[in-house]
Amino acid sequence: MDRFFRKIIPGAFGKIFLLLLVFGSNAAFSEEYAGAFLGATGEGYGLSLAKDEAGLPAISYFNSKTKELWVSVFNGSVWTKHRIATEIDPSAATVLVYHDSKLYLSYYDLAAKKLKIVQQNGSSWNAAHNRSAEGQGAELSAVSCGNSLNVLSYDEASKSLVLLRGKDTSWSLERTVVSGSARARMHSLSCSKESRVVLVYFDEARKKVRLVRESANGSYLEEDLPQLRSGAGRSPRIVSAANGEIHAAYTQASLLDGSGRGLFYARRDAGGFWVQSVVTESYAGGSVAIELNSESLPVLVSSYKKSGVNGFGGIYYAELSSSGLWHEAVLGAPGQGEAGVYNTSFVQAERSAAGYLYFVYAAGASSGSSLSPEQAIHLIAAKG
Repeated sequence: MDRFFRKIIPGAFGKIFLLLLVFGSNAAFSEEYAGAFLGATGEGYGLSLAKDEAGLPAISYFNSKTKELWVSVFNGSVWTKHRIATEIDPSAATVLVYHDSKLYLSYYDLAAKKLKIVQQNGSSWNAAHNRSAEGQGAELSAVSCGNSLNVLSYDEASKSLVLLRGKDTSWSLERTVVSGSARARMHSLSCSKESRVVLVYFDEARKKVRLVRESANGSYLEEDLPQLRSGAGRSPRIVSAANGEIHAAYTQASLLDGSGRGLFYARRDAGGFWVQSVVTESYAGGSVAIELNSESLPVLVSSYKKSGVNGFGGIYYAELSSSGLWHEAVLGAPGQGEAGVYNTSFVQAERSAAGYLYFVYAAGASSGSSLSPEQAIHLIAAKG
């Protein structure tokens, strides 16, 4: 386990701290981390992260106490909060993404049994699309790819995973990815170098991770990801590289179930061959995020499952070096230590053109296997 150090410094985010991760000589990052404490008590559910063309972050989240849905946008010096909806079940998922320099938010309205997509227009948010969807316990994925925004959602009523494509107020059903017994509630989207959609989902019935690729003629090609552990495949995440490679990560534990641990990585080269590795079986579980560093090598962030602790207790960070070794660290909430970080099932990561890797998570006090109402949001920015 790599060592890490922490000290308090001032900065543009407000409450700022610096983490110095001591990696090996092959580490791609400059080992400098700045973080921020965002939001108020009860905020942090349904967490999603996006970045604009300048690499500045925006975050969507629910407040569990007020049942409000919010988006906070950072302009380089201050955060501006936008209230999107009220009387919303905070256990639903959200996904935030930029397309054509416009910010879109997709979220499940569980009471209305709707998938709703809204678009920012200055200080207001306009309805872009509504679709019937029972999204209890389901994730949302979105990616800007080519001329369209793509949104992947699951409907529990029809047991269907569907891909929507569009922008502004013009949307169409691109395809039904899966329907029936698969129950593909966990999934992830990316965009290939040819501006085609690539996605992964976890088939809960077969306990397999499936890869779906859009071909040049518009058809979709499917295959199983090879698995190093039988049944592993929860929280599958995917990112496409400029060289045509596809990088994927997944875990063995569900969101708040500590029955299994382990973080797994798979890479598909441009020729279709897979390379796999077990990143760790000691610490990671819950949600997973994957991004590429400045050398197009994978960086993984996941919930941290400490042995003997009920619930998740921190953030696990792993970066693949050019020598093929994983450099890892376990991060706690600023000023709280590992045991103080909870509800890290909402881990997200984004890499900006300016060279920053952002990852965001919610932290608070643990209350058995239940989500704590005392959590708040933390943002880490790594300079590569």
